[in-house]
Parts: sequence; C-alpha cells; structure tokens
Amino acid sequence: KEHRIKLYVDTFDPSHSMTVVADGTMLGIAGFKDSRGALTSGITFDSLKANLGFVGAIRAGTILTFYERELSRGELLMDGISVAPDARGKGVGTQLLNQLIVYAGQNGYQTLRLDVIDTNPAAKRLYERVGFVTKKTQRFPYLNWLFGFSGVATLEYRIDRTELKY
Repeated sequence: KEHRIKLYVDTFDPSHSMTVVADGTMLGIAGFKDSRGALTSGITFDSLKANLGFVGAIRAGTILTFYERELSRGELLMDGISVAPDARGKGVGTQLLNQLIVYAGQNGYQTLRLDVIDTNPAAKRLYERVGFVTKKTQRFPYLNWLFGFSGVATLEYRIDRTELKY
C-alpha cells in the first residue's frame, strides 16, 4: 500500500483532476483524460520500477495495459473517481461529476465518458442518477481472477451547454 501511495504522489498530474475539499481534508477526487494528458499520465514503466521494483513494474504494467482507453473526438474521459469512505453518501461523488460536466462544457466537449466495473453497482447508480446512459457492456469472466471483476459498462453523458451553470 505504501508503494502504491508513493507512486500516486510521484506520478499523478493534478491539473487533470477535480477535487472536493472540506476543512483542509480531501473528500474526493476525479481524474480525467483529454488530448493533453491524464491524471495518470505520469505512470510509466520507469516510475513503476522505481516504486514497485522490476518484477512489480512488469506485473503492474501488464495489468495497466488492459485499462488503457482511447479518446474519441469531442470526448472527455473520466479516468477514475474516489471518495473517502466517511464521505460516501454525502454528495461528494455528485459534486465531482458535476465539476467534470461543467469543465467538459466550458472546454467544448460534446460528451463525458466513463467506465464502471460490475462489482460497483453503487457507482453505476450514481452515474445514472446524474444523467449518464449506458452505451455498451463488455463481459470477460475468464479474467475475473486477475482483475476481481468480470464486466465493464461504458456510460456517457451528453453535454448540453444550455443547462450548464458556469
């Protein structure tokens, strides 16, 4: 766990994230990917090797290749979201998603896309409540042993600039 946290501190690009902070404590973070980079852009084989060792870097790098997602034209990609356990159910996730929607609208994107794993139904309900719509679902039960999940749903939010509150 300590090595992973150090990796995140060393490699994350905060310019590609939205946060919710209260009383100096980060309650949540949502990363995004655009044509200029991503929250996770700094994760390279060298940074993995420095934080996890050579064997750990090979393992992590192999797994991370399965998570790589390409951007479509006019699309902002949510590259992960995390809410502190004691802040869940208090609107932090909704605030983060709304920040991303406004950012997408302000920067000319037509859609905001994200993926959610099948073992996280609470997150999928949150996304749908905010207005995301499932576009496709992929199943790969043979990889459950590796990832801890066996399916991914891709959801999309269509940006309507007339509804955005800047």
